[in-house]
Amino acid sequence: MKKKIMIISAVALMSYCTSQAQELGVFYSIHFSKTVKSPKGMTAVVGNGFNVGLSYGHYLSKNFSLHVEPNYSWYYTQGRMAKFKGETRAVDRDNDAFILRYQGDQMKEKVTLKQFTIPLMLQYETTGESLRFFVKSGVSYGLHIEDAVATTRMGKLRTSGYYSEYNIELTGPAFVGFGNFNGRTQENQLDFKNRWAYVAEIGVKQRMSDNSSLYVGMYFDIGLNNLVREVDNNNTTAHSALVDYNRDLEDPLILNSVLQNNVE
Repeated sequence: MKKKIMIISAVALMSYCTSQAQELGVFYSIHFSKTVKSPKGMTAVVGNGFNVGLSYGHYLSKNFSLHVEPNYSWYYTQGRMAKFKGETRAVDRDNDAFILRYQGDQMKEKVTLKQFTIPLMLQYETTGESLRFFVKSGVSYGLHIEDAVATTRMGKLRTSGYYSEYNIELTGPAFVGFGNFNGRTQENQLDFKNRWAYVAEIGVKQRMSDNSSLYVGMYFDIGLNNLVREVDNNNTTAHSALVDYNRDLEDPLILNSVLQNNVE
C-alpha cells in the first residue's frame, strides 16, 4: 500500500531580529491534510491538525535569507471505503482449517500522526518600509515521535467460515467469529517511515517595530516518499486481508488497517 500526504496550513509567526543578519521567531499554524496517494479502494477525506515551533533565519542579503523551522506536528488523515470483501485461510479452536470469508460496507479509517519536523527553506522578500511580501521554498524531514495510530471502523461486517473438507459454510455462532458484526471498531499501531516533503510558503511580513515583525501566510507541504513500509509477500506473518482470525483470542476476529494490507 502507498500513502503520501499533502498539507495546507495557515501560518502566523512572530519574529525578533537579534542582529542585522539574524532573526528568531515562534510560530503556530493550523492545517488541513489529505492523502495524495490513497490505498486501493479508499477515498481520501480531508483531515486537520496543527504545528507549533521555532524559526531561525540568517540573511544572505537584503532580500534573501535561509530559514530553519523545527516544530512539533500533530495531524490526522481519513479515508472511506464504500464496499469491501475478501477471504483468508485460518485454523479454528478445534484445529480444523477453514477459509474465513468476509464482506461489508461503510468502512472508515482515521490515521493519527505525531512528528518532529525540520524544514529548511530559502526565503525571498520584497523591499518596503513596513509591509513586505515573501515566498519560501525548500525541503522538510519529519521524524515520527511515536507509531501512527489507525482507527478502523466497519459500518457493516458479515463473516462466514467455509470448511472445504466437509463442503460446508458456517454463518454462526458469533463467539467463534461467524455472523454479523456491525459497527465494529479496532485500533492498530503503524510503523511508518520518516517523511520527506517539498515545502513552500507565501505571505506578507508586517514590521511591528524596529526589532520585531509578524509573518502571516499560507504553507504548502507535499509528501515525497511513501510512508508505508514495503511488505514482504513471502512473510507468512504479513497481513493479506482486512479481516484476520486468531483462534487464541476470546474474540477471534481482527480488523487490520488498510495500510497493513499487502495487496496493492
